[in-house]
Amino acid sequence: MLSTKELLKIVKRADFEEIEDARDLVTFQHLGELAAAYSPLENWNQKAALIHLVQDHLDPRFRPIMLDFLTAPDTQGSGASTDDVIPLTKAIALCHLDENFDD
Repeated sequence: MLSTKELLKIVKRADFEEIEDARDLVTFQHLGELAAAYSPLENWNQKAALIHLVQDHLDPRFRPIMLDFLTAPDTQGSGASTDDVIPLTKAIALCHLDENFDD
């Protein structure tokens, strides 16, 4: 099991393949520290990475985070392959706010 500190290192790298591999390692015990770590993150890609990491967990501490992420610009404008990350993460946020993972 990874520590929250190790999970946050993965989030800060915003490597979405690594995030996908780490999703199964997130437990309820990580959620409070992960929620608290959202605001200090440096950019929208890191914030998206955190949301991707915790997307399998409905927890009320993430509601303000999901609402905040809906204000992110739709793309980073670089034309990079990560440009679709922001809209996809907004969809995850909406599913969380609706408490419905089936959409």
